[in-house]
Amino acid sequence: MVQILIVDDSGFSRAMMVRELTALGIDNSQIKQAGSGDEAMAMLDAQPFDLFILDIVMTGIDGIAVLKAVKQKQPNAKVIMCSG
Repeated sequence: MVQILIVDDSGFSRAMMVRELTALGIDNSQIKQAGSGDEAMAMLDAQPFDLFILDIVMTGIDGIAVLKAVKQKQPNAKVIMCSG
């Protein structure tokens, strides 16, 4: 079962992505959300994900820093970078 982590500081953007993924048939239990880079980093250490959808611009730890950590800790994961 594919595990997805959506990282975006905009709750609206996260909700929109979840809606689109569930419309594609992804079960809601397969989708996790992080509202900041800090939260994403903690989740990255807690479990493996197959796909990361990362906002590039966030306060604190940005999407580029999260991307670098993902590639180091979970190199086989796929990553989609986006920005509002």
